[in-house]
Amino acid sequence: MGLLSYSLSNLFKKPATVIDPYREIPTPERYRGFLVLDREKCILCGMCAKACPAYCIQVDRANKTYTYNPVKCIACKRCEDVCNKEAVRIVNKVRGPVYEIELIQF
Repeated sequence: MGLLSYSLSNLFKKPATVIDPYREIPTPERYRGFLVLDREKCILCGMCAKACPAYCIQVDRANKTYTYNPVKCIACKRCEDVCNKEAVRIVNKVRGPVYEIELIQF
């Protein structure tokens, strides 16, 4: 296929990008989005932090805090797999753009 025929065929195709950034983008069924913690179910055992290969989860039992760094997360779902109480979930939604590195504390 030549360059001219390829360019002409793209003139009649639908664009691959989304013009409106605030419009909801449909995600595939098996998409791995971001981590959500159910604070009511969490017992701060730290199993999710030990299983995380990217070290994006820190659990401090003394201060009863759970810190998550979404920029470091590789969405491997190991934290979800090892959680006995099903308090950690990876939802299949798209996060908005991150302008600053911020730690999420639960």
